[in-house]
Amino acid sequence: MNRSHLSGRRAARLVVVCLLLLLAPTHDVLSEDGAPGPTQADIQRLQLGVLFDYSGRLGVHGPDLEHGVKLAVDQVNAAGGVLGRPVEVTIADGETDADAAVTKAREMIDSGIDALVGPMGSQAALRVGAEVSGPLRVPTVTPSATSPELSSIRDGGYLFRTALSDVAQGPVLADLAVRDGLERVSVIYQDDAYGRGLFRAFRDAFAAFAGELAAAITVSPEADSYLDELRRAAVGDSQALLLIAYPGATDILLKEALDEELFHRFFFVDVNFGPDVVLSVGAERLEGQMGTIPIGASGILPGYATVLAELKERVQKPLRQGALAAYDATVCLCLAAERAGSTDGTLLRDALFEVCGGGGKRINAGAEGVARALTAIRKGRNVDFDGATTPIDWDAAGDVTRGFVGVYRIQSGALVLVDRMAFEAA
Repeated sequence: MNRSHLSGRRAARLVVVCLLLLLAPTHDVLSEDGAPGPTQADIQRLQLGVLFDYSGRLGVHGPDLEHGVKLAVDQVNAAGGVLGRPVEVTIADGETDADAAVTKAREMIDSGIDALVGPMGSQAALRVGAEVSGPLRVPTVTPSATSPELSSIRDGGYLFRTALSDVAQGPVLADLAVRDGLERVSVIYQDDAYGRGLFRAFRDAFAAFAGELAAAITVSPEADSYLDELRRAAVGDSQALLLIAYPGATDILLKEALDEELFHRFFFVDVNFGPDVVLSVGAERLEGQMGTIPIGASGILPGYATVLAELKERVQKPLRQGALAAYDATVCLCLAAERAGSTDGTLLRDALFEVCGGGGKRINAGAEGVARALTAIRKGRNVDFDGATTPIDWDAAGDVTRGFVGVYRIQSGALVLVDRMAFEAA
């Protein structure tokens, strides 16, 4: 009886204490030295999820993009972090597989991340945007998914990208083929959102230039041989082969096409135009071949050269352009959280438009620019952060509206920039 009575008195006291804590305003809470204690906003910490591919066909790209994220986070944290606390990062492997990407995205959100950088591939970005980011209201910025299909998915406005849509790269490829004197070309493209999107953009632009397709063949990026597809593509008077496929598949396609003497002239695209393919196939076999890669613009975007130099100082090896786009995505999310004063997903989404592409003072990418942008936001000023790869003026679909596509040639085993085409959405 006495034990029950004491237990009841403790419970009553506990209820009173809880009520007092609930009723007490946060600004009246004092620390041990009498100074005001933390408010709810003070104790928030921005937690970013990074969903890149470290295995599968795009696995060679993931580590490069991660360097861009880490540089951005280090610069933000050196400038005081976000909401007064260091930004934290959780990394997961999307495995170059849309199902895996959806699963990993959900797992990271369940673990408490506030926003997501990634996924890398267009098919994965389509699925994550429609099935995860939108329904769960988690802002997601992909630095490398380029399919035009992303512009029309139902994601609630939570999916953004710092990579140009292939509505830009397709016409540049078509222009490159026409300037090279080609009238009929064949295309082999992987049958997913990325491959379909870039193929259609090229096809329509090439037709506008009076070019004709000798053949258009779809392939699976996971096959071990593509001889049948190559023989069907090498029909009539086809003058060249445009390859829209992931690096591993591209290696096989090139080797079989060259070994069987089916094609000698090739065009490459952003996903497969890099040192890995050149090394695998042989520089001497690919001498003079050309392709396109969306890039930044030194002299037009001051932050391009700055961030490129900062990355080289840290990594001391050549990195893919996606590293800069990953940097841009990360900085924008950090600035948005500071602007929103919160890690709430909807507030973050809305703030992204304000800090990257808004009407404030233009600030360039790089450590100094990041610090200036954060300081300005804390003072209640508006900023317009220009990235290292594009000015990041997002439209309502989360697409960047301006950017640049580089035209490269393989020369002595290296990719040499021969032209740069500006793009601006109508």
